[in-house]
Amino acid sequence: MSAPEPRQHNGETPEEAQAAGREILAIIGQLRQLVDGHERRSKIQPVKNSEMATDDEVTHPDRLSHLTSSYLNSANDHCRALLTLLDDGNGGLSILIVALHSHIRAIIEHAALTSWLLSPSDPHERRRRALAAISSELTFEKQLVSSINQGRPPETREQRSTRAKATRDANRRDRTRQKTLKAAAKACGIADDEYSAGLPKWSEILDDASTSSTRFRGGFLPKTIWMLTSGLTHPSASRVMLVAAMQETRDYGNGTLQVEVTARIGSLVAPLRTATSMLEDAIDWERYRKAKVAEH
Repeated sequence: MSAPEPRQHNGETPEEAQAAGREILAIIGQLRQLVDGHERRSKIQPVKNSEMATDDEVTHPDRLSHLTSSYLNSANDHCRALLTLLDDGNGGLSILIVALHSHIRAIIEHAALTSWLLSPSDPHERRRRALAAISSELTFEKQLVSSINQGRPPETREQRSTRAKATRDANRRDRTRQKTLKAAAKACGIADDEYSAGLPKWSEILDDASTSSTRFRGGFLPKTIWMLTSGLTHPSASRVMLVAAMQETRDYGNGTLQVEVTARIGSLVAPLRTATSMLEDAIDWERYRKAKVAEH
């Protein structure tokens, strides 16, 4: 009597894997075009009297365009890393089970935040969101300094002096930045309590970004894909099974199985497509605000 065939879990047929591979290659082509055009796009300045130029003028020195260009630079950096990981060096695909998702998540977040900042038609709301983003940046910087100070205590007088000076300098920078932020808010007619709480939850940013998009009508919502990629970025024994295929290789006869875990190629299609589409949305919004003349 022949041994039973080893069972597969979450597997895909060779035909399904090949079809998914073709879709991934097409998305990679889109990503490469975005990466290749990034440097050229980043050098395009807002048109005089455009909405972005006007937003920049009233939020100076913490310009809205500084935020969005920084976010798109970071998204491009993650795109380049993602493309490197996907290339097996021989003209084929290299599909890692988990590692790709951390870069996909980062692209989604940077793109969504860019769209969230730029999509409102009301200039007051765009500027309020920009100030909220800056407020979150300042909060993080204070928390980072506090974390450093809570680390290993200095052992020598020189070390204590160095740390104290670094803390004073950090506090001085924070006071200066907070004063500048308040001045910009006042110039925009924005009350402190409209922005001081910082950014909303990521779920709200993603919902807003997808609502303002022309690319997400049906199918997976960006928030769902973001939840998946976030879950795969953090340690988990179970979430990896959402994107993996398992082949039983040994049955120990006591309820314990040995399995081989491999990437399920099709599970990467929706996350890659979502990240690419969200980045395209963000690029479109930046181009639009740089070119559209502000209404007075």
